[in-house]
Amino acid sequence: MLKLVRTIIIFFILFIWQPSFFSSYNNITRRVRANDVIKEKLRESLLLAKQEGRLSSIPDPTGEITYKNILEWLGSEYGDSWLQIKELVDNGKWDELKDAFYKDLEFGTAGMRGKIGVGPNRINAYTVKRAGEAIARYLLTPGINPEGKPFLITYDTRQGSKEFAELIAGILASHGLKVIITSSDKSVGWLSYTLPRLSVAGGVMITASHNPTGYNGIKVSAFYGAQLMPEPTQIITEAYKGVNLQEVKVMSIQEAQEKGLLVLLGTESDEAYLNSLIRNAYDARITPDMQKLVIVTIDPLYGANRNFGPQAIKALGYSYQIVNEHANIDPNFTGLRGPDPRLEGSTDLAIQTAGGGEWRMLTGDEMAVLLAYYYLEKLESEGRLPSNGLGIKNHATTNMLRAVNFLFGVGTMDVAVGFKYIGDKTFQYNDREAGENKTVLYGAEFADGFAIPVHSYEKDGLMSSLLFLQAISLWNKELGINSPQEVIILWDSDGDRFVPLVRPDSVAIKKLQQIEEELAKLSKEGKLPDYLYPYYRNTGWAITVEGIDAQQKINRILSNLMSVKIGETFFGSDFRVAQLITEVDGVRDGIRVVFDDGSSFLVRASGTEPKLRIYLETVSRESAKEAEQKNKYLRSLIEAWLREYK
Repeated sequence: MLKLVRTIIIFFILFIWQPSFFSSYNNITRRVRANDVIKEKLRESLLLAKQEGRLSSIPDPTGEITYKNILEWLGSEYGDSWLQIKELVDNGKWDELKDAFYKDLEFGTAGMRGKIGVGPNRINAYTVKRAGEAIARYLLTPGINPEGKPFLITYDTRQGSKEFAELIAGILASHGLKVIITSSDKSVGWLSYTLPRLSVAGGVMITASHNPTGYNGIKVSAFYGAQLMPEPTQIITEAYKGVNLQEVKVMSIQEAQEKGLLVLLGTESDEAYLNSLIRNAYDARITPDMQKLVIVTIDPLYGANRNFGPQAIKALGYSYQIVNEHANIDPNFTGLRGPDPRLEGSTDLAIQTAGGGEWRMLTGDEMAVLLAYYYLEKLESEGRLPSNGLGIKNHATTNMLRAVNFLFGVGTMDVAVGFKYIGDKTFQYNDREAGENKTVLYGAEFADGFAIPVHSYEKDGLMSSLLFLQAISLWNKELGINSPQEVIILWDSDGDRFVPLVRPDSVAIKKLQQIEEELAKLSKEGKLPDYLYPYYRNTGWAITVEGIDAQQKINRILSNLMSVKIGETFFGSDFRVAQLITEVDGVRDGIRVVFDDGSSFLVRASGTEPKLRIYLETVSRESAKEAEQKNKYLRSLIEAWLREYK
C-alpha cells in the first residue's frame, strides 16, 4: 500500500505539478533528432568530398584514411567535435580538415606537440586522453615501475595546460597508479630538478615549449629528470595506437585524493629548487660591488619563470626591473606571436623597459660557448675540475665548444639533436651506467639550452641566466672594463630556454673575441690540434614546408643531398666535399656535408614543426673576417641549391 501511495505522489509531482517535464524531454528528443539529421547530411557531404578528391593528399592518395578518421570523430565518444568538423566543411577549409585528420599525432624530438583543434592530428581533450591512457599502460608494463612509485605531473601557462594535466592525472588514478600533480604551473627546470629528488617513476609536463600561440603538447620525462628516450617512447607510441576511447576511464581529482591515489603538490619543493639554483651559481670571486654594475631587465613572456626568475636573481644578489605586462598568466600571449624570445616583436617591450637604444641578441651557439667557458673556469678556480671531465653537445651545435673544452682539458661528445640524448648520456656517465670513467660537466645545444648535471639533467633557462649574470660580473672586472653592463633576460613559456640581449659593446662580446685570440695564439704556436680552429662562424635557419605533403617534400630534399659525391666541388664553388655524415652516436639525424677546409653544413627535419633546418659552420685559422665571408658565401650556395631541389 505504501509503495502505491509513493508511486501516486511521484506521478502527481511529475505530471500534474511539473508539466514542463514533458516539454523538456520533448525538446531534448527533438534536438537529438535534429542533430542526427545534420550529421547524416554532413556524412553525405564528406562522402561526396572524398569522391571528388577533396580529401586526397600525397600521404593519403584516395582520401580513405582521412575520411574514415573524420567519420569516427562524428561518434558520440568525441562529444561536440562534429560541430567543429561541420564548420570546417561549411567554410570549405579542406586543407585544414585533411591536415587534422589524415594521421595521428606522433611523439617527436621532445614528446608530442601540435596545434590545438579538432582531429587526431591535433592537441585536444581526446588525443590527450589517448596519450594519458598510453602513459598509464606504459607504467603498467612489467619492469617499468616495479616499486609502484608515483608519477609527477605539471604544466606550463598555455591554453588548456592545467586541464590536460588533470585529465592525465585522472586517467592514471583510474588504473590505481599514484600521482603527484602540482597546484600551479612550473618550469621544465623545476621538473627536471624535482623528479629524482621525489623518487618518482617519471613525469609529464603539458607544454609546447617555444611553439607558436595555439599549440600545446605533452613532454614525458624519465625518473632521473631528462626527457624520455626513443625506446620507452616507442612503448607509449604503440600503446597510443591501440587505445579505444570508449574504454578509457577518468577518475575525478577529488575521488583520487580521497582514495589516496593523488597528492596535490604546492610550494613544498620550490625552496629546494631555488636553493640549488643559488648554490650552483654562487661564485666566491664575485662581490656585491661587481654585481651592482650589472643592470638587469627581466621579461618572462607570460611563462613559468615569471615567479622563480625574480626570486632567484634577487637571492643571488642582483637588482632588476621586470616587464610587468608579461609577468602574469595569459594563454593567448597577448602582444606576442608566441612565447619564443627569438620571434620578431618578442623583445619590443623589454627593450622599451630597458630604455631603448641598440641591443644585440646573442645566438644559442654564442651562449653555449660563453656559458661553457665560464662554468669550466669556475670549476677550475674552485679546484673542482676533474681530469675525466666531459662536455656533451648535439651535433648541430658549434664545434667551438670542442676548442673551449680543449683549453680546460675536457673531452667532447656529440649526440643527436634533442636534449634527451644529452640527458641520457649524462645519466649513463655520471651514474656510472655506461661503465666508463667520465664525468659530464655540462650539456649544451644551439637552441638556447644549457644544463649542469649537479643541478639537473635537462636544460634550465633560469640556471643558465644566473650563470650568465655571474659571468658578466666576473669578466667585467677581469677584462678591466668595470663599467655598467646592461642585460635583458627573456625566457620561453616553459622556462627551459634563456635568451639574452646585450649592448653592442658588452663584455660578453669582448669575451668571445678574447677566447678567439686565445685560440689563435695557440694555433700560431702549433699547440692547437689540426681538427680545431680559432675562428668559428655558425648560422642556422629554417624553411617552413607547408602542406599535408610536407614530410614527403622534406624527404625528397634529404634524398637529393645524399647524391652529393665525395671529392666533388659543391654547386660549382671552391668548396670540395670531403665527407657525408648520416648518423651521430648511432642515431640517424639528418645529413652533414663536410668540406675539406673543415667547414660543414647539416640539413635535418625538425622533430617538432613542419620545417627543414639548416646549420652552417665555417672555420678559419686566419681571421674572424675570413670565417664570416665563407659563411655568407656558403649560405648563398646552400639557399640556391635548396631552391633548385625544392
